[in-house]
Amino acid sequence: MRRFFCSFFFFLPLFFLGCEPQDLGKFLEDAVEGFFPDGDGDGVLAGADCDDGDPGVYPGAAEVCNGVDDNCDGAVDEEDRGVANATAWHPDTDADGFGAAGSMPVRECGDEPPIGGPWSLLQSDCNDADPTAYPGAFELCDHVDNNCDGEVDETYPTDRAGVWYPDADGDYYGVDAYAVVVEDYCVDGYDTWGLVPRGGDCDDADGRINPSMHEACDDIDNNCDGAVDEGLDCPSDTGFGG
Repeated sequence: MRRFFCSFFFFLPLFFLGCEPQDLGKFLEDAVEGFFPDGDGDGVLAGADCDDGDPGVYPGAAEVCNGVDDNCDGAVDEEDRGVANATAWHPDTDADGFGAAGSMPVRECGDEPPIGGPWSLLQSDCNDADPTAYPGAFELCDHVDNNCDGEVDETYPTDRAGVWYPDADGDYYGVDAYAVVVEDYCVDGYDTWGLVPRGGDCDDADGRINPSMHEACDDIDNNCDGAVDEGLDCPSDTGFGG
């Protein structure tokens, strides 16, 4: 080392006295490289390279998941959130398996998710606060875009506004006293399956009694008009009035 400095300072005045500037520059470059060699040929001298035996390691190199501090910043892989080939994990607040669309990912090396969570590898949830809403979900009758296709309740009818009636006996007539006013098919999560658009049933336990039925000689108001056996000449031997 002492010989290098002695030689350097002995010859330095000669370059100032009789050499061209470019020659002097070359001399200084060779002198520095002789003192700080670039052992791995990555263009960074040993004094600035944190691993002069690895050409992939030097300041400014891309950090990758390999257990090595590639860019010489003192952080290795998962400690450095700027790792180029790390796995991107997205926050999944509602834990439905889909991360929020447009969310900022957290990158980690390996297959294990970051601490905390839940996390997802997918980033396409249109509503990360609702576990029933995610791409591919079944569209429910709830005024929510469950399958994230940009439409709401698209698989259900849109012409269901009006008054509806429960129909216990399946004759397609309901009881007026139990009428339900529906704004649309899925208003407030109310599904109109099982309801019918016609009322007037006077006996919802018997499917043979409703406003569409013909009156019969049976002492029953079959057509729900408030009269019994009206307009009929019922035989007296039936036991019913005529």
